Amino acid sequence: MEKGEFRKSLKLLERGYHKYFNSDLKYISKTFLRKEVEQKGFRGYRSSLFSFINLLPSTTSKKLNEWIIEANPILLNKGYDKFLVRNNKSNILIKELFHRVKTSDFQFTMGTIHSVKGQTFDATLLFLKKKAIKNYATVLANTYNEPDESKRRKDMEELRLVYVACSRPKRLLWIATPVEDINIWKNYLGIS
Repeated sequence: MEKGEFRKSLKLLERGYHKYFNSDLKYISKTFLRKEVEQKGFRGYRSSLFSFINLLPSTTSKKLNEWIIEANPILLNKGYDKFLVRNNKSNILIKELFHRVKTSDFQFTMGTIHSVKGQTFDATLLFLKKKAIKNYATVLANTYNEPDESKRRKDMEELRLVYVACSRPKRLLWIATPVEDINIWKNYLGIS
């Protein structure tokens, strides 16, 4: 959250919040979260979640054990139980647990087409694999004529998603396809 990744951090904090209060649960599912919202109402749910989150100290440049030592008196003062963590897992910087790690000098993002809508990047590598039933070669063929309108719409939606992915880079777009589909995509994109 401190790095501006609010949506991702809120999901992590929300699951951690429920894990804290339901230590017997191994996984906090979307169904569980929906039930919690239904029981408390959206505003009440968010209010209790944010009240708890706002109690917690900053994580910047702290090891997990340092952060827990700082957080526990605050929690006890407000009537909550202490955070517990195994000592062998607590002597690590929090940013190493939750923040994006650079694997080289170049920072990169890996995700689905849906996850990058609205974002731009200097370069994009797009993987287009074969489809199980109907592949891109069929959909891109000049003779393509799907009589079933719902199937045709799904195929056009698939091509729209490819367009979304192709429009993400500022400078460089690389498309990786199976060898047998290279000429199909070259023809479609007008590349000689």
